[in-house]
Amino acid sequence: MRYEVFYSAAAQREIVELPQRRDRRRILDAIDKLARDPRPPGCRKLTNNLLWRLRIGDSRVISLIDDGITVVVALRAAHRTKLCDVDLADLQGRAGAAIRRKLQPEGNQPRS
Repeated sequence: MRYEVFYSAAAQREIVELPQRRDRRRILDAIDKLARDPRPPGCRKLTNNLLWRLRIGDSRVISLIDDGITVVVALRAAHRTKLCDVDLADLQGRAGAAIRRKLQPEGNQPRS
């Protein structure tokens, strides 16, 4: 089964801001591979929530995996020291909202 992979705005920004081009490529490749295997070796479930952490050298990717709709959302991607103080509950709530927006049919967009 193939999963659809989305990037949050924060993850996109953090990947672009990585100083080493090689690190950016490694992270993008690892996230793309999540479409085939959303829980590869080295991926760990974070305590008391639906988030997962993937180690890629000194960098980490925090993602939300929804097996019901086969979606992986890359929420954050940065050097491990920058992800120490992340509010995981807030991150999980934002991920759920992002998934609902992505999967909502075009004609049913909420009004602003």
